[in-house]
Amino acid sequence: ASQGAIVSLTWSIDARLTQGGGDGQALWLALKQGQLIFVADGHVTGSSGAWNTFGGASIVASAFSRLDGQAGVPDFSTSGAPIRFGFVNGNTTTGGTYSTAALYDNYTLRVVQEVPAPGACVMLGLLLWPSRRRR
Repeated sequence: ASQGAIVSLTWSIDARLTQGGGDGQALWLALKQGQLIFVADGHVTGSSGAWNTFGGASIVASAFSRLDGQAGVPDFSTSGAPIRFGFVNGNTTTGGTYSTAALYDNYTLRVVQEVPAPGACVMLGLLLWPSRRRR
């Protein structure tokens, strides 16, 4: 909040399926705000066993959905609660037993923030100017 609203997110992660088959593991960018978990930009690792890079760019708050299926999106404004970032992975099957294992590496996240308006910078400078004169 002290550094401005979040405009968008860019992320990437390397993944490699090491056990199992099918399509591999599902993988999403995730964030936790308060007690709610949100996900966006889903991918599937594939089952080749090779390292692949997944991710996306310019992901905005409206691209997220709540993991519990309820309506809502995270609050990227300066008044929003603190956010913790990560990723979620998993797999499902219809009946029977099924398991997969994957390795993940090189998780990166870039937060693009709103640049303060020029007037705000001028006001900040005017507020700091008297304190500078006293030194």
